[in-house]
Amino acid sequence: MKTQYTLPLLLFCILTSANVSSQGYFGLRMDNYAGIHGVTLNPAELANSRVATEINLGSVSTYLSNDYLTVDFSSDLVDDFDGLWEESIIRNPQSDNRLNGNIDIVGPSLMFRAGKKSGIAFSTRLRGLYRIDNFSGQLLEGVQDDFDAFSAFDFAMNNHRSFLHTYLEAGFSYGTVVIEGLQSQLKVGGSVKYLQGVGASFTSSESLTGSYNGDTERIDFNGDFTYGTTTDYYYDEIPFGELTSGFGFDVGVAWEWWSKELPDSPLLPPYRLKLGASITDIGTISYEGADQSSYQVNGTLRSEEVEGEEVEYILDGNFDGTESTQTVEAGLPTSLNLMADFRVAGKLYFSAVMNKSLSSRDELFSSSFPTVVAVTPRLQTKWLGLYAPVVFGGYEGPTVGAGLRFWILTVGSGSLLTDLVLGDNPYSTDVYVGVKLPFYRRTKPNKKDVERMEAEKEEALDTDSSDDKPAAKE
Repeated sequence: MKTQYTLPLLLFCILTSANVSSQGYFGLRMDNYAGIHGVTLNPAELANSRVATEINLGSVSTYLSNDYLTVDFSSDLVDDFDGLWEESIIRNPQSDNRLNGNIDIVGPSLMFRAGKKSGIAFSTRLRGLYRIDNFSGQLLEGVQDDFDAFSAFDFAMNNHRSFLHTYLEAGFSYGTVVIEGLQSQLKVGGSVKYLQGVGASFTSSESLTGSYNGDTERIDFNGDFTYGTTTDYYYDEIPFGELTSGFGFDVGVAWEWWSKELPDSPLLPPYRLKLGASITDIGTISYEGADQSSYQVNGTLRSEEVEGEEVEYILDGNFDGTESTQTVEAGLPTSLNLMADFRVAGKLYFSAVMNKSLSSRDELFSSSFPTVVAVTPRLQTKWLGLYAPVVFGGYEGPTVGAGLRFWILTVGSGSLLTDLVLGDNPYSTDVYVGVKLPFYRRTKPNKKDVERMEAEKEEALDTDSSDDKPAAKE
Protein backbone atom coordinates (compact mmCIF):
# COMPACT_ATOMS: atom_id res chain seq x y z
CA MET A 1 0.00 0.00 0.00
CA LYS A 2 1.19 3.53 -0.74
CA THR A 3 0.51 6.56 1.39
CA GLN A 4 -0.68 9.86 -0.03
CA TYR A 5 1.08 11.89 2.67
CA THR A 6 4.00 13.03 0.50
CA LEU A 7 5.34 16.24 -0.99
CA PRO A 8 4.95 14.94 -4.59
CA LEU A 9 1.20 14.66 -3.93
CA LEU A 10 1.04 18.28 -2.82
CA LEU A 11 2.85 19.36 -5.97
CA PHE A 12 0.55 17.12 -8.00
CA CYS A 13 -2.44 18.93 -6.51
CA ILE A 14 -0.95 22.29 -7.49
CA LEU A 15 -0.09 21.28 -11.04
CA THR A 16 -3.19 19.27 -11.91
CA SER A 17 -5.93 20.31 -9.58
CA ALA A 18 -4.65 23.29 -7.79
CA ASN A 19 -13.14 23.13 -7.21
CA VAL A 20 -13.27 21.77 -4.04
CA SER A 21 -16.92 21.34 -4.74
CA SER A 22 -18.81 24.48 -5.67
CA GLN A 23 -15.61 26.49 -5.78
CA GLY A 24 -14.28 27.35 -9.21
CA TYR A 25 -15.50 29.00 -12.41
CA PHE A 26 -15.44 32.28 -10.47
CA GLY A 27 -17.46 35.02 -12.20
CA LEU A 28 -18.80 32.76 -14.93
CA ARG A 29 -21.51 30.87 -13.07
CA MET A 30 -23.55 33.97 -12.20
CA ASP A 31 -23.63 35.04 -15.85
CA ASN A 32 -27.14 34.63 -17.28
CA TYR A 33 -25.55 33.12 -20.39
CA ALA A 34 -23.35 30.65 -18.47
CA GLY A 35 -25.57 27.74 -19.50
CA ILE A 36 -24.67 24.38 -17.98
CA HIS A 37 -22.12 25.98 -15.61
CA GLY A 38 -24.87 28.06 -14.01
CA VAL A 39 -26.94 24.89 -13.61
CA THR A 40 -24.13 23.19 -11.63
CA LEU A 41 -24.36 26.02 -9.10
CA ASN A 42 -28.17 26.26 -9.02
CA PRO A 43 -30.44 23.97 -11.10
CA ALA A 44 -33.23 26.57 -10.84
CA GLU A 45 -31.32 28.51 -13.53
CA LEU A 46 -32.82 26.12 -16.09
CA ALA A 47 -36.22 27.77 -15.62
CA ASN A 48 -36.94 30.49 -18.18
CA SER A 49 -33.27 30.49 -19.12
CA ARG A 50 -31.76 33.12 -21.42
CA VAL A 51 -30.01 30.22 -23.17
CA ALA A 52 -32.32 28.40 -25.60
CA THR A 53 -29.93 25.48 -26.20
CA GLU A 54 -26.33 24.78 -25.27
CA ILE A 55 -23.95 22.00 -26.21
CA ASN A 56 -20.99 21.94 -23.83
CA LEU A 57 -18.00 20.31 -25.52
CA GLY A 58 -15.77 20.37 -22.45
CA SER A 59 -14.35 22.56 -19.70
CA VAL A 60 -11.95 22.23 -16.79
CA SER A 61 -11.63 24.21 -13.56
CA THR A 62 -8.87 23.80 -10.99
CA TYR A 63 -8.62 25.34 -7.53
CA LEU A 64 -6.04 25.30 -4.73
CA SER A 65 -6.01 26.98 -1.34
CA ASN A 66 -3.25 26.23 1.17
CA ASP A 67 -0.86 27.83 3.65
CA TYR A 68 2.21 25.72 2.79
CA LEU A 69 3.27 26.31 -0.83
CA THR A 70 3.07 29.28 -3.15
CA VAL A 71 4.71 30.31 -6.42
CA ASP A 72 6.79 33.47 -6.91
CA PHE A 73 5.38 34.68 -10.23
CA SER A 74 7.96 37.47 -10.38
CA SER A 75 10.73 34.93 -11.09
CA ASP A 76 11.74 34.17 -14.66
CA LEU A 77 9.82 30.93 -15.12
CA VAL A 78 10.13 30.87 -18.92
CA ASP A 79 13.88 31.35 -19.26
CA ASP A 80 14.76 29.18 -16.30
CA PHE A 81 12.10 26.47 -16.10
CA ASP A 82 14.61 23.93 -14.75
CA GLY A 83 15.04 26.09 -11.68
CA LEU A 84 11.31 26.38 -11.07
CA TRP A 85 11.19 24.45 -7.81
CA GLU A 86 14.41 25.89 -6.42
CA GLU A 87 13.71 29.55 -7.19
CA SER A 88 9.93 29.88 -7.63
CA ILE A 89 8.33 27.59 -5.06
CA ILE A 90 8.11 29.29 -1.69
CA ARG A 91 7.47 27.05 1.31
CA ASN A 92 5.94 28.03 4.61
CA PRO A 93 6.44 24.97 6.83
CA GLN A 94 4.48 24.98 10.09
CA SER A 95 3.29 22.35 12.51
CA ASP A 96 -0.35 22.66 11.35
CA ASN A 97 -0.30 23.35 7.59
CA ARG A 98 -3.53 22.94 5.58
CA LEU A 99 -4.53 22.45 1.94
CA ASN A 100 -7.71 22.18 -0.11
CA GLY A 101 -7.79 21.50 -3.85
CA ASN A 102 -10.00 20.17 -6.60
CA ILE A 103 -10.33 19.59 -10.29
CA ASP A 104 -13.74 19.78 -11.99
CA ILE A 105 -14.03 18.65 -15.61
CA VAL A 106 -17.45 19.19 -17.20
CA GLY A 107 -17.63 16.81 -20.14
CA PRO A 108 -20.09 16.63 -23.06
CA SER A 109 -23.37 18.10 -21.80
CA LEU A 110 -26.64 19.40 -23.23
CA MET A 111 -29.28 21.85 -21.98
CA PHE A 112 -32.39 23.17 -23.72
CA ARG A 113 -35.71 24.86 -23.05
CA ALA A 114 -38.72 22.61 -22.48
CA GLY A 115 -41.75 24.81 -22.98
CA LYS A 116 -42.09 28.52 -22.22
CA LYS A 117 -40.98 28.44 -18.58
CA SER A 118 -38.98 25.20 -18.09
CA GLY A 119 -35.62 23.70 -19.01
CA ILE A 120 -33.82 20.35 -19.03
CA ALA A 121 -30.11 19.47 -18.89
CA PHE A 122 -27.98 16.34 -19.22
CA SER A 123 -24.43 16.66 -17.92
CA THR A 124 -21.25 14.63 -17.38
CA ARG A 125 -18.40 15.49 -14.99
CA LEU A 126 -15.12 14.14 -13.62
CA ARG A 127 -14.17 15.47 -10.20
CA GLY A 128 -11.10 15.09 -8.03
CA LEU A 129 -11.15 16.47 -4.47
CA TYR A 130 -8.31 16.72 -1.96
CA ARG A 131 -8.02 18.20 1.51
CA ILE A 132 -5.40 17.87 4.23
CA ASP A 133 -5.49 19.39 7.71
CA ASN A 134 -2.84 19.78 10.40
CA PHE A 135 0.26 18.30 8.80
CA SER A 136 3.80 19.25 9.86
CA GLY A 137 5.51 21.07 7.03
CA GLN A 138 8.91 20.78 8.74
CA LEU A 139 8.63 17.01 9.15
CA LEU A 140 7.39 16.63 5.59
CA GLU A 141 10.31 18.59 4.15
CA GLY A 142 12.81 16.65 6.24
CA VAL A 143 11.44 13.29 5.08
CA GLN A 144 11.18 14.27 1.43
CA ASP A 145 14.49 16.17 1.17
CA ASP A 146 16.72 16.26 4.23
CA PHE A 147 16.84 17.79 7.69
CA ASP A 148 19.90 19.98 7.00
CA ALA A 149 17.71 23.08 6.64
CA PHE A 150 16.65 22.77 10.29
CA SER A 151 18.74 23.03 13.43
CA ALA A 152 15.84 21.87 15.59
CA PHE A 153 12.04 21.93 15.63
CA ASP A 154 9.03 20.50 17.44
CA PHE A 155 5.93 19.19 15.73
CA ALA A 156 2.41 18.45 16.96
CA MET A 157 -0.03 16.96 14.45
CA ASN A 158 -3.26 16.94 16.43
CA ASN A 159 -6.49 15.82 14.75
CA HIS A 160 -4.70 15.38 11.42
CA ARG A 161 -6.92 14.43 8.47
CA SER A 162 -6.41 14.04 4.72
CA PHE A 163 -8.81 12.72 2.08
CA LEU A 164 -8.38 12.32 -1.69
CA HIS A 165 -11.46 11.31 -3.72
CA THR A 166 -12.08 10.90 -7.46
CA TYR A 167 -15.46 10.16 -9.06
CA LEU A 168 -17.60 10.54 -12.21
CA GLU A 169 -21.08 12.07 -12.56
CA ALA A 170 -23.90 11.68 -15.09
CA GLY A 171 -26.67 14.11 -14.20
CA PHE A 172 -30.23 14.98 -15.19
CA SER A 173 -31.54 18.43 -14.20
CA TYR A 174 -34.93 20.13 -14.48
CA GLY A 175 -36.07 23.64 -13.60
CA THR A 176 -39.36 25.50 -13.95
CA VAL A 177 -41.16 28.71 -12.96
CA VAL A 178 -43.65 27.98 -10.15
CA ILE A 179 -44.94 31.49 -9.33
CA GLU A 180 -45.11 34.43 -11.73
CA GLY A 181 -46.25 37.90 -10.76
CA LEU A 182 -46.50 41.18 -12.62
CA GLN A 183 -42.91 42.10 -11.76
CA SER A 184 -41.31 38.92 -10.45
CA GLN A 185 -41.00 35.16 -10.83
CA LEU A 186 -40.00 32.30 -8.55
CA LYS A 187 -38.02 29.41 -10.06
CA VAL A 188 -37.14 26.00 -8.63
CA GLY A 189 -34.95 23.21 -9.91
CA GLY A 190 -33.28 19.94 -9.04
CA SER A 191 -30.66 17.48 -10.26
CA VAL A 192 -30.27 13.73 -9.91
CA LYS A 193 -26.74 12.45 -10.49
CA TYR A 194 -25.62 8.88 -11.07
CA LEU A 195 -22.15 8.56 -9.54
CA GLN A 196 -19.27 6.25 -10.40
CA GLY A 197 -16.67 6.28 -7.65
CA VAL A 198 -13.12 5.79 -8.93
CA GLY A 199 -11.46 5.58 -5.52
CA ALA A 200 -10.27 7.32 -2.39
CA SER A 201 -7.29 7.46 -0.03
CA PHE A 202 -6.92 8.88 3.45
CA THR A 203 -4.60 9.50 6.40
CA SER A 204 -5.39 10.42 10.01
CA SER A 205 -3.82 10.90 13.40
CA GLU A 206 -5.44 11.85 16.67
CA SER A 207 -2.07 13.00 17.98
CA LEU A 208 1.46 12.68 16.61
CA THR A 209 4.02 14.81 18.45
CA GLY A 210 7.79 14.89 18.53
CA SER A 211 10.96 16.86 17.90
CA TYR A 212 14.10 16.97 15.76
CA ASN A 213 17.53 17.67 17.24
CA GLY A 214 20.10 18.81 14.70
CA ASP A 215 23.04 18.15 17.05
CA THR A 216 22.21 14.47 17.48
CA GLU A 217 20.41 14.17 14.09
CA ARG A 218 17.63 12.22 15.74
CA ILE A 219 13.84 12.47 15.60
CA ASP A 220 11.59 11.57 18.53
CA PHE A 221 8.05 10.33 17.79
CA ASN A 222 5.09 9.83 20.08
CA GLY A 223 1.54 9.13 18.86
CA ASP A 224 -0.47 7.32 16.22
CA PHE A 225 -0.79 7.39 12.44
CA THR A 226 -3.25 5.65 10.07
CA TYR A 227 -3.40 5.53 6.29
CA GLY A 228 -5.49 3.63 3.78
CA THR A 229 -6.86 3.41 0.26
CA THR A 230 -9.69 1.77 -1.58
CA THR A 231 -8.43 -1.20 -3.55
CA ASP A 232 -5.51 -0.34 -5.87
CA TYR A 233 -6.16 3.41 -5.79
CA TYR A 234 -3.28 5.89 -5.85
CA TYR A 235 -3.15 9.46 -7.07
CA ASP A 236 -0.81 8.50 -9.95
CA GLU A 237 -2.50 5.14 -10.76
CA ILE A 238 -6.25 5.75 -11.03
CA PRO A 239 -8.20 2.48 -11.68
CA PHE A 240 -11.01 3.55 -14.01
CA GLY A 241 -11.80 -0.12 -14.65
CA GLU A 242 -13.14 -0.70 -11.11
CA LEU A 243 -15.96 1.73 -10.33
CA THR A 244 -18.43 1.96 -7.43
CA SER A 245 -21.96 3.27 -7.94
CA GLY A 246 -23.89 5.87 -5.96
CA PHE A 247 -26.35 8.75 -6.29
CA GLY A 248 -26.19 12.48 -5.63
CA PHE A 249 -28.69 15.34 -5.65
CA ASP A 250 -28.88 19.13 -6.05
CA VAL A 251 -31.83 21.39 -5.22
CA GLY A 252 -32.19 25.12 -5.83
CA VAL A 253 -34.50 28.12 -5.87
CA ALA A 254 -34.18 31.57 -7.48
CA TRP A 255 -36.29 34.74 -7.40
CA GLU A 256 -36.06 37.48 -10.04
CA TRP A 257 -37.53 40.98 -9.78
CA TRP A 258 -38.11 43.62 -12.45
CA SER A 259 -38.51 47.32 -11.67
CA LYS A 260 -41.26 47.55 -14.29
CA GLU A 261 -44.21 45.33 -15.09
CA LEU A 262 -43.27 42.40 -17.33
CA PRO A 263 -44.69 42.60 -20.87
CA ASP A 264 -47.02 39.90 -22.14
CA SER A 265 -44.38 38.61 -24.54
CA PRO A 266 -42.07 35.59 -25.00
CA LEU A 267 -39.16 38.03 -24.83
CA LEU A 268 -37.52 38.30 -21.41
CA PRO A 269 -36.07 41.71 -20.48
CA PRO A 270 -33.15 41.93 -18.02
CA TYR A 271 -34.11 41.83 -14.34
CA ARG A 272 -33.04 44.39 -11.74
CA LEU A 273 -32.37 41.88 -8.92
CA LYS A 274 -31.96 38.12 -8.57
CA LEU A 275 -31.63 36.17 -5.32
CA GLY A 276 -30.96 32.45 -5.12
CA ALA A 277 -30.05 29.55 -2.86
CA SER A 278 -29.09 25.94 -3.50
CA ILE A 279 -27.75 22.85 -1.78
CA THR A 280 -25.48 20.87 -4.08
CA ASP A 281 -23.71 17.50 -3.94
CA ILE A 282 -25.94 15.72 -1.46
CA GLY A 283 -24.93 12.06 -1.15
CA THR A 284 -22.15 9.54 -0.55
CA ILE A 285 -20.30 6.79 -2.40
CA SER A 286 -19.65 3.55 -0.51
CA TYR A 287 -16.38 1.64 -1.05
CA GLU A 288 -16.18 -1.83 0.46
CA GLY A 289 -12.95 -3.62 1.36
CA ALA A 290 -10.71 -0.56 1.73
CA ASP A 291 -7.23 -1.38 3.08
CA GLN A 292 -6.16 0.39 6.27
CA SER A 293 -2.90 0.33 8.25
CA SER A 294 -2.69 1.77 11.78
CA TYR A 295 0.54 2.35 13.74
CA GLN A 296 1.67 3.32 17.22
CA VAL A 297 4.50 5.70 16.34
CA ASN A 298 6.61 5.73 19.51
CA GLY A 299 10.40 5.81 19.42
CA THR A 300 13.50 7.58 18.12
CA LEU A 301 14.97 7.36 14.60
CA ARG A 302 18.12 8.75 13.02
CA SER A 303 17.39 11.36 10.34
CA GLU A 304 19.31 9.32 7.73
CA GLU A 305 16.83 6.46 8.27
CA VAL A 306 13.89 8.51 7.03
CA GLU A 307 15.31 10.99 4.50
CA GLY A 308 14.03 10.26 1.01
CA GLU A 309 12.05 7.20 2.10
CA GLU A 310 8.37 6.41 1.53
CA VAL A 311 6.24 6.92 4.63
CA GLU A 312 4.98 3.35 4.26
CA TYR A 313 8.54 2.03 4.43
CA ILE A 314 9.37 4.15 7.50
CA LEU A 315 6.28 3.00 9.41
CA ASP A 316 6.50 -0.69 8.46
CA GLY A 317 10.20 -0.92 9.23
CA ASN A 318 10.24 0.80 12.59
CA PHE A 319 6.87 0.73 14.35
CA ASP A 320 4.19 -1.76 15.36
CA GLY A 321 1.11 -1.70 13.19
CA THR A 322 -2.08 -3.55 12.31
CA GLU A 323 -3.78 -4.00 8.95
CA SER A 324 -7.53 -4.23 8.42
CA THR A 325 -10.27 -3.70 5.88
CA GLN A 326 -13.30 -1.45 6.23
CA THR A 327 -16.10 0.23 4.32
CA VAL A 328 -15.41 3.84 3.34
CA GLU A 329 -18.48 6.08 3.08
CA ALA A 330 -16.99 8.87 0.97
CA GLY A 331 -19.05 12.02 1.36
CA LEU A 332 -19.62 14.38 -1.55
CA PRO A 333 -18.64 18.05 -1.06
CA THR A 334 -22.15 19.02 0.11
CA SER A 335 -22.46 22.81 0.17
CA LEU A 336 -24.95 25.60 0.78
CA ASN A 337 -24.74 28.25 -1.92
CA LEU A 338 -26.24 31.71 -1.47
CA MET A 339 -26.21 34.18 -4.37
CA ALA A 340 -27.35 37.69 -5.24
CA ASP A 341 -27.12 39.48 -8.58
CA PHE A 342 -27.93 43.17 -9.11
CA ARG A 343 -28.13 44.94 -12.47
CA VAL A 344 -26.47 48.27 -11.84
CA ALA A 345 -27.25 49.84 -15.21
CA GLY A 346 -27.63 48.62 -18.77
CA LYS A 347 -25.41 45.55 -19.20
CA LEU A 348 -23.37 46.10 -16.03
CA TYR A 349 -24.05 43.68 -13.14
CA PHE A 350 -22.66 43.07 -9.66
CA SER A 351 -22.96 39.64 -8.01
CA ALA A 352 -22.01 37.95 -4.74
CA VAL A 353 -21.84 34.18 -4.12
CA MET A 354 -21.08 32.32 -0.90
CA ASN A 355 -20.18 28.62 -0.86
CA LYS A 356 -20.34 27.08 2.63
CA SER A 357 -19.49 23.45 3.28
CA LEU A 358 -22.12 21.42 5.12
CA SER A 359 -19.61 18.68 5.95
CA SER A 360 -17.45 18.62 9.07
CA ARG A 361 -13.67 18.73 8.72
CA ASP A 362 -13.45 16.41 11.73
CA GLU A 363 -14.98 13.60 9.67
CA LEU A 364 -12.34 11.36 8.14
CA PHE A 365 -14.07 10.68 4.82
CA SER A 366 -15.34 14.21 4.29
CA SER A 367 -14.62 16.52 1.33
CA SER A 368 -15.15 19.59 3.49
CA PHE A 369 -13.72 22.93 2.39
CA PRO A 370 -13.37 26.47 3.81
CA THR A 371 -16.18 28.95 3.22
CA VAL A 372 -15.54 31.01 0.08
CA VAL A 373 -17.20 34.29 -0.94
CA ALA A 374 -16.78 35.77 -4.42
CA VAL A 375 -17.97 39.27 -5.37
CA THR A 376 -17.88 40.03 -9.09
CA PRO A 377 -18.62 43.05 -11.25
CA ARG A 378 -19.33 41.94 -14.82
CA LEU A 379 -20.24 43.24 -18.24
CA GLN A 380 -22.80 40.88 -19.79
CA THR A 381 -24.11 40.62 -23.34
CA LYS A 382 -25.24 37.65 -25.37
CA TRP A 383 -21.92 37.02 -27.05
CA LEU A 384 -19.54 38.57 -24.57
CA GLY A 385 -19.01 38.46 -20.82
CA LEU A 386 -16.21 40.15 -18.85
CA TYR A 387 -15.61 39.37 -15.16
CA ALA A 388 -13.39 40.70 -12.38
CA PRO A 389 -14.02 38.41 -9.34
CA VAL A 390 -12.62 39.15 -5.90
CA VAL A 391 -12.45 35.91 -3.91
CA PHE A 392 -12.40 35.79 -0.10
CA GLY A 393 -11.81 32.66 1.94
CA GLY A 394 -8.32 31.48 1.11
CA TYR A 395 -5.88 30.78 3.91
CA GLU A 396 -3.80 33.88 3.20
CA GLY A 397 -6.27 36.63 2.24
CA PRO A 398 -8.35 37.58 -0.84
CA THR A 399 -7.39 37.21 -4.49
CA VAL A 400 -8.42 39.21 -7.57
CA GLY A 401 -9.09 37.54 -10.91
CA ALA A 402 -10.39 38.09 -14.42
CA GLY A 403 -12.55 36.13 -16.86
CA LEU A 404 -13.82 36.21 -20.43
CA ARG A 405 -16.76 34.56 -22.21
CA PHE A 406 -16.64 35.13 -25.94
CA TRP A 407 -19.06 33.05 -28.05
CA ILE A 408 -17.74 29.46 -27.85
CA LEU A 409 -14.74 30.16 -25.60
CA THR A 410 -14.63 30.72 -21.85
CA VAL A 411 -11.44 31.34 -19.88
CA GLY A 412 -10.75 32.88 -16.49
CA SER A 413 -9.33 32.76 -13.00
CA GLY A 414 -10.25 33.97 -9.54
CA SER A 415 -6.62 34.89 -8.82
CA LEU A 416 -5.08 35.97 -12.16
CA LEU A 417 -4.50 39.63 -11.28
CA THR A 418 -3.12 38.74 -7.87
CA ASP A 419 -0.79 36.16 -9.45
CA LEU A 420 0.58 38.12 -12.39
CA VAL A 421 -0.28 41.81 -12.12
CA LEU A 422 -0.26 42.71 -8.44
CA GLY A 423 2.94 40.77 -7.85
CA ASP A 424 1.76 38.96 -4.74
CA ASN A 425 2.60 35.35 -3.92
CA PRO A 426 -0.86 33.90 -3.31
CA TYR A 427 -1.62 30.78 -1.35
CA SER A 428 -4.89 30.43 -3.27
CA THR A 429 -5.01 30.06 -7.04
CA ASP A 430 -7.33 28.74 -9.74
CA VAL A 431 -7.93 28.71 -13.49
CA TYR A 432 -10.70 27.55 -15.83
CA VAL A 433 -11.16 27.13 -19.58
CA GLY A 434 -13.99 25.71 -21.68
CA VAL A 435 -15.52 25.39 -25.16
CA LYS A 436 -19.26 25.24 -25.88
CA LEU A 437 -21.84 25.87 -28.63
CA PRO A 438 -24.52 28.28 -27.30
CA PHE A 439 -27.83 29.24 -28.91
CA TYR A 440 -29.42 32.19 -27.12
CA ARG A 441 -33.01 33.35 -26.77
CA ARG A 442 -34.10 36.46 -28.62
CA THR A 443 -34.12 39.59 -26.48
CA LYS A 444 -35.30 42.03 -29.16
CA PRO A 445 -38.58 41.80 -31.11
CA ASN A 446 -38.39 40.71 -34.73
CA LYS A 447 -40.75 41.77 -37.54
CA LYS A 448 -43.43 39.22 -36.59
CA ASP A 449 -43.32 40.32 -32.94
CA VAL A 450 -43.77 43.98 -33.97
CA GLU A 451 -46.70 43.15 -36.27
CA ARG A 452 -48.34 41.05 -33.57
CA MET A 453 -47.94 43.72 -30.90
CA GLU A 454 -49.30 46.43 -33.26
CA ALA A 455 -52.30 44.23 -34.09
CA GLU A 456 -52.99 43.63 -30.39
CA LYS A 457 -52.71 47.37 -29.74
CA GLU A 458 -55.16 48.22 -32.53
CA GLU A 459 -57.58 45.57 -31.30
CA ALA A 460 -57.41 47.03 -27.79
CA LEU A 461 -58.07 50.54 -29.12
CA ASP A 462 -61.06 49.32 -31.14
CA THR A 463 -62.47 47.61 -28.06
CA ASP A 464 -62.04 50.74 -25.95
CA SER A 465 -63.68 52.99 -28.57
CA SER A 466 -66.67 50.64 -28.93
CA ASP A 467 -67.14 50.61 -25.17
CA ASP A 468 -67.22 54.44 -25.12
CA LYS A 469 -70.08 54.73 -27.67
CA PRO A 470 -73.48 55.66 -26.14
CA ALA A 471 -76.13 53.00 -26.09
CA ALA A 472 -78.74 53.20 -28.93
CA LYS A 473 -82.19 54.67 -28.06
CA GLU A 474 -85.09 52.33 -28.16
